[in-house]
Amino acid sequence: MKHAFKINLLLPFGILNFSSFPENHEIVIQILPRGKMTTAISTGHDINEIFENLLLSEEIAEQSGFQEGYNDGKNQSLKGYHLGYHRGSELAAKLGYYSGIAQHCLNSSIYLPKVTEHAKKLLEAIELFPLTNDETVDIINKSEEIKFKFIKLCSLAKIDSTYPEADKLDF
Repeated sequence: MKHAFKINLLLPFGILNFSSFPENHEIVIQILPRGKMTTAISTGHDINEIFENLLLSEEIAEQSGFQEGYNDGKNQSLKGYHLGYHRGSELAAKLGYYSGIAQHCLNSSIYLPKVTEHAKKLLEAIELFPLTNDETVDIINKSEEIKFKFIKLCSLAKIDSTYPEADKLDF
């Protein structure tokens, strides 16, 4: 007569539970890594194969943890892509607005030459802004320089420097 038995092993990666139920011809292996549980039920398998799986349980848990981490990282990179896309759109809209104000200052005859000079400098800075992702250029620093030139132009031209559609850009 076969007897049921249960073995619990405390391993560095978690708890391994091995149970045998001869009346059902069933063997249950549970791996509990870091608070999660995976169960393998075996019916009619060779006992050597089951013990081999027991010995390799740490590698199995490591592989499942790697796959889980890989999938999480893949999902995070998609979120990063969308964030970058929206922040790039926001920056492009602001640069377009700055360019429009500078063009207005150049085309209007009511402004002093000092204002038109600053408008030309602002347009040059906007035209030199990189259109592609270049790792050698600090785009945050460049965008801040353009923003400060825009604020200075608005101050000289007595134009309100607040972006009128800022609330529409928050994605």
